[in-house]
Amino acid sequence: MPLVATRAYDKPGQYQLMIGPKTAMPMLECAGKNQTATLTLAAATPAVAAAPAAKAGTALPTAKANCPAPLGYFENKSKGQFGCRP
Repeated sequence: MPLVATRAYDKPGQYQLMIGPKTAMPMLECAGKNQTATLTLAAATPAVAAAPAAKAGTALPTAKANCPAPLGYFENKSKGQFGCRP
């Protein structure tokens, strides 16, 4: 069964991880070796503010918003809504 651990980092950058297998029972030896890996974290992308809603029936802009992943562009002409959302 794999072990899943969660850790939060304050800053982007490279972090060196090491996992040392252990056993809880003194009579059993652990057969695994220490494992290492480099974790690279990028800076978080800022959130995109939602576009203000226009009055119903107002024409929407001709240029569509370029939404960063994982957001997608949406529009609802009957409610005068448009913008980026997950």
